Amino acid sequence: MKSSNLKFNKRIKPELKKQIEKNYQILLRHRKLEREQSVKEIEKGLDDLKRLSKQVLGKNELKLYKELYSKHKLACENERIQFIGKKTDTSRIVSKYKSAFRDELVKKIPGLKKLIQVRSRLFSGFRNGHNSQSSSSSGISKGIMANTFKILENTVFIDPTAVNNTPPYPIIENYIDIIYDQFNSLDHDSLADADSGLIIHNISSYHEDNAWFTHKAAKYEAFAGFGVTYTMPKTGTVSVDVFIQNLYNKNLVSITDNSGLSEGWANLENKLYMNILHPNNIAPFEIELNKIDLYSDGDDIIRTDINKIDTKFPKWINFRSTGSFVEGTVLQIMIGNKETMYNILDDMQCTTETLYSWFVRNIIVRTI
Repeated sequence: MKSSNLKFNKRIKPELKKQIEKNYQILLRHRKLEREQSVKEIEKGLDDLKRLSKQVLGKNELKLYKELYSKHKLACENERIQFIGKKTDTSRIVSKYKSAFRDELVKKIPGLKKLIQVRSRLFSGFRNGHNSQSSSSSGISKGIMANTFKILENTVFIDPTAVNNTPPYPIIENYIDIIYDQFNSLDHDSLADADSGLIIHNISSYHEDNAWFTHKAAKYEAFAGFGVTYTMPKTGTVSVDVFIQNLYNKNLVSITDNSGLSEGWANLENKLYMNILHPNNIAPFEIELNKIDLYSDGDDIIRTDINKIDTKFPKWINFRSTGSFVEGTVLQIMIGNKETMYNILDDMQCTTETLYSWFVRNIIVRTI
C-alpha cells in the first residue's frame, strides 16, 4: 500500500520501493497503536473531570459563579483604572482579585474545592505521564569540533562494513500526525530536501477553550527526515553514526487567560529519531534535544527558546539497534527531526511555534 508520507528519488528500483512501502506500513501501524493509547488516556482523564464537574456545578452554582466573577472583575477594573496613563505594573492587582474570587467561590459552592483538587491532579497526571512516556530510547549525542569531525569521518571507514551516505538521500519522510484534533488552527510548512540534506520544521498552532470547566486537549507529532538502504554484510546489530548540524532552532509556547477560574498546560518537544524499517525492529530510537513544559493556573505565561541547541558545531549522533539481522538482509534506516506538541486547556488559549533547520551531512551505517 502506497503511503503519501514517503517519497523516493529515481534511483530506487520499483521492487525495492514496494518492499520499503511494505516495511514502512509496519512502522505506521506501530505509531497508530501509540496514538490510540494516547487518545484513550486523554479521553479518560477528561471524562472523569466532566463527570465530577456535573456533580458539583448545577444551574444555581453556575449562576453564582457568574455573579461572583462579575463582582470581582468589576472591582479589579475599578482599581486598575486609577493607574491609566501611569507606568505602573497592575499585575499585582489582577492577582489579588483572582485569589479573592477563588477563595469566595470555594466558600460558597460546596464541592468546588474537591473539583479544583481533582483538576490539579488531572493536569499533574498529564504532565507526569507525558514526561514518563519515552519510546525505546538509545543514542549518544555529542557536539564536535570541525577537525574532530574529519578525524571521526575518516576513522570510521577503517571498518569494512561501514557505508557512508551523503546527499542526495534516496528516501524522504515528511508528515504531521494529528493525534487529538481540537485545534482552532494548525499550520504545517515543513521540508525535507533530499538533494541538499536540509530539514526544516516549521509548525504553528492555536488552541482555545473558552468556557468554564469544559477542558479541551490538542496533540500532534510531526516527522521530517531521510532514509538510506543498507545490506547486512554479516549477521549482527546495526550502528548508525549521523553527522548533523543545526542551523537555527526556535520553540515558543504561550498560554493566556480568557476569564474565570482557568488552568492550562502545554508541552513542546524536539527530538532526533532513528527507525529501522524491518519487522523485527520497529521500536523508535529518540534523543531529546529541547523541551518547553509550561503550566498555568490562570496567569498569562510565555516562553521562547531561540538557538538553545548549538548552531556553531555539527553533532555526532550514534544510534544502535536492539535486535540483530542476518547476513544479506536489506534494511531501510530513517533519520530525522521529530516535533511533538501536547496541551490541555480550561478556559485558556495556547499558541505554539516551532522552527528548526538541520543539515544532515552524513549517515554512516555499519555492522557490529
